[in-house]
Amino acid sequence: MGTYKNSSGNFDCFKCPRTTFLILFGANFSSQCQQCTPFSTSPKASKLNSTCHCIAGFYGNGQIGCTPCPKGTYNDEINQAQCKVCGAGKYSTITAQTSIKSCSSCPTNAVADNTGNTAKTDCKCNSGFTGPEGSDTCIGCAQGKYKIPTGTDACISCGTGKYSGATAQTAESTCTGCTSNSTSPAASTIMTACLCNSGFTGPNGGTCSGCAQGKYKIPTGTDACTSCGTGKYSGATAQTAESTCTGCTSISTPPAASAFITACTCNSGFTGPNGGTCAACGAGKFKVGTGDANCTLCGTGKFSTVIVANSDTCQGCGAGSYSAKLLNAAQSDCDGCPAGTSP
Repeated sequence: MGTYKNSSGNFDCFKCPRTTFLILFGANFSSQCQQCTPFSTSPKASKLNSTCHCIAGFYGNGQIGCTPCPKGTYNDEINQAQCKVCGAGKYSTITAQTSIKSCSSCPTNAVADNTGNTAKTDCKCNSGFTGPEGSDTCIGCAQGKYKIPTGTDACISCGTGKYSGATAQTAESTCTGCTSNSTSPAASTIMTACLCNSGFTGPNGGTCSGCAQGKYKIPTGTDACTSCGTGKYSGATAQTAESTCTGCTSISTPPAASAFITACTCNSGFTGPNGGTCAACGAGKFKVGTGDANCTLCGTGKFSTVIVANSDTCQGCGAGSYSAKLLNAAQSDCDGCPAGTSP
C-alpha cells in the first residue's frame, strides 16, 4: 500500500508522490496512485485517503473537499477545520490567504471594531476623529469640538458657555464651562472667549461682578456699567437695561448712579421729605439749596411775591411803611408808618 513497482528485479518499490494515496497491495503502475481532492495534500507513500489534508489557505475535510478561506481570514497550517480571522483593526480583501501578514492594518486613527473584516471600508475613524469610511486621512476634531462614536459623524461643537483648547477630543466633558455670569459662543477654543453677561462686568475669561445699585449694562463683555442718569435711581444690582432706572418726580433730582428713592431730593424752590412729595415755596418764602430743608421766610420789613423762589427775592417794604411780621407775600402786607414817623 502506498507504493508500486512497475518491473521485476531486486530493487525497492516506488513511493506514491505527495497529494496521492494508494490502498492496493502489489500495485504495478504510478497511475494507480489516486489523487487527493483539490487543494489537499498528503505525505509520500500515503496508504489511505484519510491522510489527505486541506492545504494552508483552505479549510475542511481533505477526504471530501477543501474550501478557500474567505476574505478577512487565513490559514497558515494544513488540516484545519476552519480559518483564522483577521483581528480587530485589520482587514483582508483576498481569499485563500496563508499568513497573518495578509491582514492589513487600518489607516492611522481608524479602527475596525469587529474581527474578520473584508474591506478597507470596514475601518472607521476613531472617536475624536472624522472622515469617510476607509479613509487614509481621519482628521482630528478641531479645538472647541469633540466626537464620541467611531465612523463618519461630524464633530460636535462645545455648547454655548463652554470652550475647549484641545484637539481630537472624545467626550463632551472635555468642554470646560465659563465662570459664573459669563458665556461664550458655541465651539469656543479659549477661556477669553467667555464674556461677562449683560448686567455684569469684568475681564474676558475672568471673574464677572454684577453692576452695583444705580447702574446697568446692556452688552456682554468688558464694558463698564453705566450709571442711571441724574433724576433717576435703581435699587437693584446686575441690571441689564436703562429702563430699570426709576425716575424721580419732576421737581426732585438725585445725582447720577443713585441707588435709593431717598436720593430724590426736592429742587431749589421746593421742600418736602427726601423721596417724597415736594411742595413749592409760596410767596414770602424762598429756598436756595436742594433737599428736605424748609423754605426760608422773608424777614420783618420785607415781602416777596415770587412763588418757587430759589434765591432770596425778599424786598424791603419801602419808604413810609414797615412790617413786624414774617412771611409777607405782597407789599400790601406792609403797614404804613404813623404820621410823623419813619421806619
